[in-house]
Amino acid sequence: MTQYGAWVLIHGYAIKHFTGYVNRQDTPKYADIEATATGLASLNVPMKPKIEGSKTVGLRQTATHAVTDMVRVLDDAIGEEIKIPWTYAYYEIAQRYLIKTDGVA
Repeated sequence: MTQYGAWVLIHGYAIKHFTGYVNRQDTPKYADIEATATGLASLNVPMKPKIEGSKTVGLRQTATHAVTDMVRVLDDAIGEEIKIPWTYAYYEIAQRYLIKTDGVA
């Protein structure tokens, strides 16, 4: 089974995540990913502790913490239904950068 298949089996077509593109915010107060993440955290939005990626790879990103929901699944080992935590619905923040290429496609 694929990760997507497992998602649909447990959550149906509920939203997994959205991505906000910092480059298109056009808000001077939140001009980059650091300012945006700090601004959200100052409003008590639970944020991941670090920003991943780098300018050299062309992408830096972070996200809010995902919502955790308890879902019922069948445990094949014991043949019974159990509850497990399943995370979903987070907001990703991404900032993209131009990168140099050597002309190879």
